[in-house]
Amino acid sequence: MHNAHPAARAPTPDDPARATAGAREMFVDVAHPTAGATRLTGAHIKLTATPARIRTPAPLLGQHNDEVFGGLLGLATENIAQLRHQGVL
Repeated sequence: MHNAHPAARAPTPDDPARATAGAREMFVDVAHPTAGATRLTGAHIKLTATPARIRTPAPLLGQHNDEVFGGLLGLATENIAQLRHQGVL
């Protein structure tokens, strides 16, 4: 009996042999404010009526701290400033 495991190599952004990966937008180029042009994986599920797309790059480290700590968690601006001063944020 043959113990085969069905598998296939996953395409990578730099794999020119996978023309279908480009045609299906499996990888998309996004402008990042510090990293420059970055290639990200695109939407894995393709829906005709509601197509997904990558609209923004990954956030920078700490980019949303004020929104999370102030808006979601309710910390006062002074408390957030103190956490920054202490090196927590």
